[in-house]
Amino acid sequence: MLYTVAFILITVGILLVVGSLLISASKSRKAVASKDSDKVQGAGVLMFGPIPIIFGTDKNSMRAVMLIALVLTIVFVIWCYLMLR
Repeated sequence: MLYTVAFILITVGILLVVGSLLISASKSRKAVASKDSDKVQGAGVLMFGPIPIIFGTDKNSMRAVMLIALVLTIVFVIWCYLMLR
């Protein structure tokens, strides 16, 4: 069962990365076409176990990444609790 869950999570992760690359590429083409390339925004999160390290360039991106980090932390804590039962 754990192999199935791991496979599904890896597949979803790959799909998210590919989707974000496609969205980023389409936005960068629009920015280049409109000469608005100096307004690039972004954020990221590094998860070291349940501890998130968040970085970014603007408040809106940081809020979205903080929400994702919070959800990931809660999922991790619940998963660890269930594994130790």
